[in-house]
Amino acid sequence: MEKLTQARQVFKRVLVALAVFSLVVNLLMLTMPLYMLQIYDRVLTSQNMDTLVFLSIISAAALVVLGALEAIRGLLASRAGAKLETILGADALRLGLRRDIGPKGAQAIRNLSTVRAFISSRGVFALIDFPFSPIFIAILYFIHPILFWMTAGGAVLLFILALLNQWITSKASELASARQSSAFAVSQSLSANAEALQAMGMERNGIDLWGGQNAEALKALDVVDGRNAILTGISRTFRMGLQIAILGVGALLVLRGEMTAGMIFAASIISGRGLQPIDQVIGGWKQTVMAWRAWTSLRSALVEAGPDIKRTSLPAPKGNITVDGALVLGPGGPSDPPIINRVSFAVAAGDSVGVVGPSGSGKSTLARLLVGAQKPTTGTVRIDGTDIGNWDPIELGQHIGYLGQTVDLLPGTIAQNIARLTEFPDDAKVLEAAEKAHVHELIQKLPNGYDTHVGPGGTGLSGGQKQRIGLARAFYGNPQIMVLDEPNANLDEDGEAALHRALMLAKQAGVTIIVITQRAQALAVVDKVLRLHQGSKDFYGTRDEFAQALQKIREAREQQAAARANPNPAEPSKTADSDGKRAANGHATPNGSQGSGPQSRPIRPVVKRIAPQDNPYDYRNHPKPEPKPKKKDKDENKGTEQ
Repeated sequence: MEKLTQARQVFKRVLVALAVFSLVVNLLMLTMPLYMLQIYDRVLTSQNMDTLVFLSIISAAALVVLGALEAIRGLLASRAGAKLETILGADALRLGLRRDIGPKGAQAIRNLSTVRAFISSRGVFALIDFPFSPIFIAILYFIHPILFWMTAGGAVLLFILALLNQWITSKASELASARQSSAFAVSQSLSANAEALQAMGMERNGIDLWGGQNAEALKALDVVDGRNAILTGISRTFRMGLQIAILGVGALLVLRGEMTAGMIFAASIISGRGLQPIDQVIGGWKQTVMAWRAWTSLRSALVEAGPDIKRTSLPAPKGNITVDGALVLGPGGPSDPPIINRVSFAVAAGDSVGVVGPSGSGKSTLARLLVGAQKPTTGTVRIDGTDIGNWDPIELGQHIGYLGQTVDLLPGTIAQNIARLTEFPDDAKVLEAAEKAHVHELIQKLPNGYDTHVGPGGTGLSGGQKQRIGLARAFYGNPQIMVLDEPNANLDEDGEAALHRALMLAKQAGVTIIVITQRAQALAVVDKVLRLHQGSKDFYGTRDEFAQALQKIREAREQQAAARANPNPAEPSKTADSDGKRAANGHATPNGSQGSGPQSRPIRPVVKRIAPQDNPYDYRNHPKPEPKPKKKDKDENKGTEQ
């Protein structure tokens, strides 16, 4: 991916600059031991005031430079983190908007923030200073080989502790990261459904659910922190003990005349500086591992998303839609039933199609396929003969009006939401879209009209208001294709009438309309009906053909009900016998006629009908398998014949 490559190149350049600054900083760290060495071995023995002043001035200047370089190094690291987020921020957010990437896409922004925070922190300096540890340890050889080997041995032991820290915390750290992500997802879901939680007294249960997930995450983190803290304490104790040992051995060497007094303190400071980065790496290992995991996940998601391809600009679509063998697998992959199972159909430009089917049949998924918001596992969706994946999404989006099943407005004004978040909306186009959606009067009644600010998700507006404003957003810019998913789910009678008028105007303008609905009223404006069942297409034809098919289904159900009520047609039912006796006695029969002997109307058995829907477009009127009639015993049949 181009952006990922650019980010790597920028980070490599910054890393080289940080390494150069770190080299100078680490060399200037020798100021203190050298100053102390000269004080003890030169100034105190010579009693020379000029030497003391000269050494103090040089040391002060070196410390000023050290402080300046340290500040520049920190500022450079902070800006490197900001630069990284600038380069990858848009792509990371785009990953979060895609449904085909999975959890890695949803966590992309958090992962990028974790990486940026680590780069800007002091933890990254420990990793950069780590390679300079051998330089400090090597300097000890020129002071005395024994001190060098003591410090080198201590460095090896600290390095082994660092590897041990990685080994005992890697699995626990991975588990903690996964459970943190799970707890965060639960909290986001609870926040999005706050109204339902409060209305139905589910708030405590929701908190308990999040608390259980968060407790597992905290438990896993406690394991990581505990192990890391133990090893950090061991390494720090060992490092300080080693410095004391160096002082003791140094004193012994002074007594033996192999070192001067100043070398004792210089060696202690240098050994401490050589071991400190290793100790810091062990102490900050958890943050390092978390940052590395975040970067790995982010990089994997960016690679999976694929490179940004500059698409050839195509002419405005006419509205022809072709779906050929579209297949969308479920979350479990091939082991789960497909959400969309090799669906194929075509819609001519200017046609209107109603998509119906029971809940869970794949209607909303089909809507996302038609607008390019989701890619099929196999198969193609074409607009004017071109695969929808070959269209520039920004250019194609200007010609598509989409209203999702869940309508959420974004932070901003009503006008900005209708204008699809354009920074400076075209007032004429906004008003035109509102008029087409018949929502202008509703908006005018809001406190500030089109300039009314709404919060995240459309805070402050009812579900019906958000849906009608979302419909106006779909009409913005005169789109040639409109895909509306349950556009009347939250509408009252006035809203339903406004929707009907809006769809009729769009149909007259030659717009290709796809309406997904559970209500038959919306089918009054469509030309064709597509019915999905368990992800498969089981009907596609005109509205009249759909009505005829439903009528046949209704008749079949009535016949099944009649057969169930009287399983043996040759044998009069008990109800008929009873009614016949009542009719012979002059009582009213179930059909309302009075019995009058042989001249009375024939008695029909009472059939308990399964209440059919009055609307012929109700797709739910489908026959269900009826249980086979229970056969009567032979003895019972003989008794009846007698």
